[in-house]
Amino acid sequence: MLAEPAQLRVTQRLTADLDTPALLAKATIAYQLGDYPEAVRVIGILLEMTRSESRASLLLFRGNAVLLLGMPRQAMDDYSLALRSDPSAAEAHTNLGLAKTILGSHAQALTEYATAIGIDPEDEALRLNREISHAVMGEHNTAITGYDNALRMNPRAARAYMNRGVSWAALGNHRRATEDFSRALDIEPLAAAYFNRGLSRAAVGDHRRAIKDFTSALRLQPDNPSALVARGRSRSSLGDQAGAIADHTAALEFDPQRATAYYERGVARSILGQHGQALDSRTYSPKG
Repeated sequence: MLAEPAQLRVTQRLTADLDTPALLAKATIAYQLGDYPEAVRVIGILLEMTRSESRASLLLFRGNAVLLLGMPRQAMDDYSLALRSDPSAAEAHTNLGLAKTILGSHAQALTEYATAIGIDPEDEALRLNREISHAVMGEHNTAITGYDNALRMNPRAARAYMNRGVSWAALGNHRRATEDFSRALDIEPLAAAYFNRGLSRAAVGDHRRAIKDFTSALRLQPDNPSALVARGRSRSSLGDQAGAIADHTAALEFDPQRATAYYERGVARSILGQHGQALDSRTYSPKG
C-alpha cells in the first residue's frame, strides 16, 4: 500500500525588506520551474548579502530546494539553521520532520511534527505528515485516530481518507480501506487512491474491479510500474495470461530492475506452456 507523500511546506515569510528583490525573483522562478540547483545558487548569494529577519525564510527556502534535489541531510542543516534564527517557524519544523522521515528517522520526525502542530494546531498538512510517520512505524491504530481527528477538522480532506485507507488495509480490514479510498476519490481523482483500492479489491479476490482501478491509476500516472505489475497479477488470476505478460513487460520498460515483474511474467509464460521464456524470466536476478 502507498500513502500519499507527506507535504513540503513553503514559507510565506519572505518579505520586501531584502535589498535585492531581483535576485529573490530569480530564485523563486528557478524554484517554480524545477531548476533547484539554480535556486540553491541564487539563494546562497542572497544569504551572503542578508542579515535581516528574512534570513530564516531564505534558509528554509534553500532547504526546500536541496530536499527536492534528493539531499535530505543537507536540507536538515538549512532547516536547523533557520530554527536557530526563528524557533517559532512551523514550516521549518515541518520540513525538518519530512527530511527525517525520508531518512527513516520516524521517531525524531514525530517530535518535529508535534512541535509544528503546537505552533500551528489548525494546519491539516502537519497532521497528515505526522500520521504518515506513525503508519510507517507500524502504529496504524494511532495513525487512524489521527486521520479521524484531521477529518473532523476538514471532512473533505481527500488525502486523509486515502491514507487512513492505507492503514486500514495494513490492518487487514480491506472493506473499510475500500470505503476510505472511495471517499477520497469522490473528492479528488488521486492515482494512489485508485491503486490502493485496486490492491484491497485484489486482496479479497475482486480482480475485475481491481483491474478497473489499476487502469484508472495508470490513466493518471502512465509510468507507474507498480500499477502495471498489480494489474498483470490480477489479469493472471482471471486467466488472462497474455494480458498479464503485456503488463509485466510494460512495467519492465519503466523499471528493468523490478524482480517481481520478471517473476510474475515467468509464471504467466509457464502457464501458457512457454517454458523456455518462463525460465529466462524467473531466473533473472536484478543487480543490487
